Formats: sequence, structure tokens, C-alpha cells
Amino acid sequence: MAGARHSLLRQAFVVSEVALALIALIGTGLLVRSFVGLLAVEPGFNPANVLTMTISLPESKYPEGQQKVAFFQQLLHRAGTPSRRGVRGTDQPSAACRPSLNVDFTVEGRSLPPSGESPLADYVSVSPECFRVMQIPLLVGRLFTERDVMGTTPVVVINEVMARRFWPNQSPLGRRLILGSTSGADTTPRAIVGVVGNVRSAGLESEPGPGIYVPYFQNPWPTMSTVIRASGDPMSRAAVLRKEVTALDSDQPVYNIRPLEDVLGASLAARRFQALLLGIFAAVALIMAAIGVYAVMAEFVMQRTHEIGIRMALGAHPHDVLRLVLGQGIRMIATGVAIGWRSPRPDALDVESAIWCEPEGPDDVRSRLADPSWSSTPCLLRSCATRLAPRSIIAVRHG
Repeated sequence: MAGARHSLLRQAFVVSEVALALIALIGTGLLVRSFVGLLAVEPGFNPANVLTMTISLPESKYPEGQQKVAFFQQLLHRAGTPSRRGVRGTDQPSAACRPSLNVDFTVEGRSLPPSGESPLADYVSVSPECFRVMQIPLLVGRLFTERDVMGTTPVVVINEVMARRFWPNQSPLGRRLILGSTSGADTTPRAIVGVVGNVRSAGLESEPGPGIYVPYFQNPWPTMSTVIRASGDPMSRAAVLRKEVTALDSDQPVYNIRPLEDVLGASLAARRFQALLLGIFAAVALIMAAIGVYAVMAEFVMQRTHEIGIRMALGAHPHDVLRLVLGQGIRMIATGVAIGWRSPRPDALDVESAIWCEPEGPDDVRSRLADPSWSSTPCLLRSCATRLAPRSIIAVRHG
């Protein structure tokens, strides 16, 4: 009797291993397909052949805004002129863009929202050529020019999301925005002169929000990212760009020199690691399940060797004996698959938030990838283990 209980318990463990392996395989498949779907998402700009580097001007050496403007104007001119010794072979000019930050704003002429409820937008300070270098499309109006400098009419360019949200079925051109203190600018109203395409600045898995672009030459910052589009490998321009910066200021450091494609790829590193880690777990679980099935079947054959011999002596067909042996393994696998197939539903295992979703298809498998609360694979694996293993054993014991 004890031997039968031990055998049943071993079979229950094997069924649990099969179910866990299936759950891990399904989860891996969902994450891989989600990752592939993310790679197909348009970021709103073209990162190919673009080199980016960060320059932070010290306030002690460049205290005035005009000094900052003069430095970057000279650098961009030298870096974007093929005939100079700076960057031979470039087919587009360079530009300066400041990484986005959130800024509160109000629309001139509209009632002020309650304190703390002002709308927010991504605030980006850019040089005139930034949209061209990054290949961000102009939808309506105009882009910045060299004439948009300090002392001229303050202007902004907004993205499509902001235009549709705050001026539905209307033209936002000519409307004026008052930016909050977060931007570092004054509260002078800024006229909207253009609307550009949306950029996923917060990551490919995040929908673009309202965006405001301000001319760098009207509101200079000490820290900027310089971008340049080359005709070939962008890293081949890195050494020459360093020389151009040194030629302007021998004490000025440059850092974060890398292709823009690498920056975009790094934003997906966590997703790639999740899929890889879960894939390894699935492979190990599958191997363990196979070993468990083999061990239980081997024990079954050893325990029933005499019975099998008698069956053969009485004229049993070898296929019948083979069916008897394989039936044991098939039943365990089928039970594990049935339990595992039912368990990994998104609403049953709480993994729906770990799968990224395209807006137009909430039921599409490629449609979910990463709520912050589920950004770590161990949470997913703990959920699978704690929910499935006890259920599998109980199902077998009462089967």
C-alpha cells in the first residue's frame, strides 16, 4: 500500500513538472512575440546611422545663455559641414537636442485649472536642424529656423497628440502656450508655429503623450545631446567629433558617445532578458519533466516485469505490451498538459500586464509587455509555481 502511495506521489510530481513546463513555454512564446511586436513599433524618428553624444557645459565657464548658444552653434556648424576637417562624408547636418522633461503649461485665453492639476507635456529644447536629422515629419506649419533666437518672438512646435487633445478639429497654429517654471523659461506666452509627428520618448511600449519643442537658441541649456546622421557607420565619426569639441574648448569633456540605434536597443534590454530567462526556465522544466516521465515509466516496467512476462507467454502481442507501458507516460503527460493549458490564462496567472499590447488589439498576443509591477520575471515564475503546483497534486490525488 505504501509503495502505491509513493508511486502516485511520484506521478503527481511528474504531472506538476509537465504543467509547469507548458506554462513556461507558453509564457516564453508570449514574451517573444511581444518583443518582436515591439521591434516593429515606429518610434517616430529614424535612428539609423545617427551618432549621439552628450556635452555638459560648466556654468562657471559658460554663465551666460549667449555663450552656450555660441558654443553649440559653432560645434554644429563644424560637425555638419562635410568640407571641413570635422566630419567628412556626412550627408546631413548635425543638431542639438535636450532629453525631454515634464513641464506644466496653460493655454492662453482658457481658464486656469485648479492648483496641481495643470496638464503636463514632454518639454524638449532643440536646434533648428533637429527635426531634419532625426527625420521627425512636419505635419503642418513650419519648423524652427536660425532666426528663432533670443530677443525674437517666443515660439514652440507641438506634436500631433497635443494638437488633437487640446484643439480637436481646429488648427493650433497661432495659439499661445504659457509654460510653467519646470522648463526653466519665463512665463512669456509662446506661439505655436508647427505640428510634428509623435515620438515615443518614454520607450517603445509607452504611448506618446503631449510634446512641446522649444528653440534651443531662445532658451539655452548647459547640457545637450548632439546628434549627427552619417552616410555610413556612425561610430566612424566619433573620434573626429571629439576633436571638434576639443578645438572649441580643450577642457570640455564629451561622454555617452554611441549610435542612436544602441540607445534604442538598450531600452529593450530588460524585455530581451525577460524572454531569455523565461526561455531558460522553460527548457530546464521541459528536461526535468522528460526525465521524470522516463523515471516513472522505468519504475513501472520494473515493478511489472513478471506481469509483462506472463502476458507475453500467454500470447500477448508486443504492441499491446508497448501500449500498456506507454499509456502510463501518456496519461501523465496528458494530465499535465490539461492542467498547464488551463492555468496560464492572463486573468488566471496575472501575467496579462507582462504582455505589451498594441492599442488597436487588446486581445492580440503581441499586445502587452510590461506594467512596472510585473517588470521582473521572478514575479511571474513565483506566481506560476505557487498557483500551479498545489493544484496539480490535488487534481491527481483525487483523479
